[in-house]
Amino acid sequence: LALVASGTALWDRDLASGMVHVSEQWSKLLGRKVPSPVPDEVLNEMVHVDDRSKIEQAFNRHLRGETEMFEAMARHGHASGQWLWIRVCGRVVERDAAGVATRAIGTLQDVSAQVEVQEALRFARDAAESAPAAMRWTKHTLNNWLRVAGPTFDASLALEFIGMGGPEGKEGIGAFLEKRPARFNPDFPG
Repeated sequence: LALVASGTALWDRDLASGMVHVSEQWSKLLGRKVPSPVPDEVLNEMVHVDDRSKIEQAFNRHLRGETEMFEAMARHGHASGQWLWIRVCGRVVERDAAGVATRAIGTLQDVSAQVEVQEALRFARDAAESAPAAMRWTKHTLNNWLRVAGPTFDASLALEFIGMGGPEGKEGIGAFLEKRPARFNPDFPG
C-alpha cells in the first residue's frame, strides 16, 4: 500500500527465463498497459536507446557481486511520447547451488521532477559562475566602443548644442516653454 501511495512500481525478474513480473503501478507510470509477466526484451525497448547500456552495466556489476544492490536512472518512454526519468533499484534474492543468480526483485520510481530541478539548479549555478566572465567581456566591449566612438559622439553632441543657439533651437525651446507647436522656417539651411 505504501509503495502504491508513493507511485513506486515493483518488478520481479526470473533470470533463467528472462520473464519479468511487474506491478500494476508500472502501467500507470508509463500510461499504457504493460503485461505481466513480460519478456525482459520488451521492457528494454521502453528504455531510451542511449540509457540501455547504463542499466545493463549496473545490473551486470551487481550480478558479479561488485555492488550490494543494483541502481540506475534511465529514460523510459511514456504513452504520451514523453520520456520519464525512472530510478530502477533492485537486488539478487535467489541463487542456485553454483551461486549463479536466478531471481532479482526491485522497484521503479518516476524521478522526472527531481531530475528537472537538478538540471535547473545546474543551469543556474553555471550561469552564476559564468556571469563574472560575461560581465568582464561586456565591459571590455563597451569600453572599446566608447574609446573608438566617444570622440565622434562628443563632436556630434557639441554640434547639436551649437545648433540650439541658432534660430531653430530658439524656436524649438520657445515652442516647448509656451506649450505650442514649433513653427520652423522650411527655407532655413541646415
